[in-house]
Amino acid sequence: MLTRGSGAGEFLERLGNEALPFLLEPAPDALLICAGYDALDPDPLASMTLTPADFREAMTLVLAGFPREKIGLGLEGGYGAGACVGNSEVVLRVSAS
Repeated sequence: MLTRGSGAGEFLERLGNEALPFLLEPAPDALLICAGYDALDPDPLASMTLTPADFREAMTLVLAGFPREKIGLGLEGGYGAGACVGNSEVVLRVSAS
C-alpha cells in the first residue's frame, strides 16, 4: 500500500516492480484498466500527488509489457472534473501512439 502523500516516484516504482509483474505473469488474454484519477493532486479527495505526466509514464510502462491491442480502458473515478478530462486525454494519446 502506498502512504498518504505518495508521489510519482513511489507510485511508478511499485507499478513497475510489483503490480505489473504480478498482473502480466503469466500473460493474460486481455488487460482492462479502470483508470481512477482520484490520485491526481488537484482532486479534493486525493491522498496522492500524481500529475497527468505520471499517468503518461504509467501507461508507457504498461504498454512496454503488454500489447496495446489487448488493452481496454475505462474511466471510473476522480472528482476534479477538469483534471479527469485532461488526464484521460493524456492516457488515450499514449495508448494510440
